[in-house]
Amino acid sequence: MKTLTILATLLLSSVSFAKSKSCSWQVENHFRQQGYQVRLVQFQKELESGDKVYHVRTNYWGGDAASEVTTSPKCEILDVRELWSE
Repeated sequence: MKTLTILATLLLSSVSFAKSKSCSWQVENHFRQQGYQVRLVQFQKELESGDKVYHVRTNYWGGDAASEVTTSPKCEILDVRELWSE
């Protein structure tokens, strides 16, 4: 039982650490606050300026869409560009 508790603690800590290193949680939050269901957030590239680009797939009332989101190194959303929607 102790081993299971320690394992669960380590797993939760590693997930928390991974989220602190990535801005994908911030991007996902941005879309969820607007009522979208986020299907996929993928890191695409890091720009020379340190900004990061993510590709996001969302669903809203049955319609799918894809967006490109640029974040600052501090995870501030700088730009959201819709790639396509149906």
